[in-house]
Amino acid sequence: AARKEREIAEEWKEKGNVEYKKENWAAALDHYKNGLVYDMYNAKIHGNACMALIKMKRWPQALKHAEQCIALEPKWVKGYYMKGTVLSNESKIEQARDVLRQAVKMEPQNEQIKSLLDEVEQRVDYVESRLRRRKTNNNNGAADKSSVSEKDARKHSASDSGPETNGADDNQAAVEDVDSDEEYCDDGSCRTPKKVKLQVTRKQVTDTLVDLCAAAIGVAIVWLIVARDE
Repeated sequence: AARKEREIAEEWKEKGNVEYKKENWAAALDHYKNGLVYDMYNAKIHGNACMALIKMKRWPQALKHAEQCIALEPKWVKGYYMKGTVLSNESKIEQARDVLRQAVKMEPQNEQIKSLLDEVEQRVDYVESRLRRRKTNNNNGAADKSSVSEKDARKHSASDSGPETNGADDNQAAVEDVDSDEEYCDDGSCRTPKKVKLQVTRKQVTDTLVDLCAAAIGVAIVWLIVARDE
């Protein structure tokens, strides 16, 4: 009975191969699946199903069949090649590289596998070089910020260690920040409104209040004089 089932599975495989050569990937896949119903441990049928799925770009399903090939026939290099192909197309390039390296060890003269491995390794090198550049740029940016912070710290430290004043420096805190509605331009080009910081000291506020009070008193005295004359 088992022999009969394997024969039926082979018949379905051959039907699938006919459709595969016609590039009828979906029909070929259906035949391969029918074959696996009768012989689910047939690595060759799993491999053919995987190739049909690769043609259809159905990567997750193709990966399952490739892994079945490797599990059933660990020494069959095509299973590793198919798995590397799927992983590469899923952008899992480091995993693809590792699998294809295994395949090359098994068949060092297989030009098809070596070509795919070279392509994947170039992609890995490109990604790693970009990550290194990004890391370098981030480190440089952090160093620049640190340098600015150190300069600010030295500046504040110098002002703190200077001679005592009458408190005028303490009054330099900004009272209010406003956004200007005016556009600002340079070199003939205008850009979005620039944030302008208005520096108003407490001393200026106090002087303004004193002037207002003096003006109010003056107005009151004039009004009293006029009222008395009347």
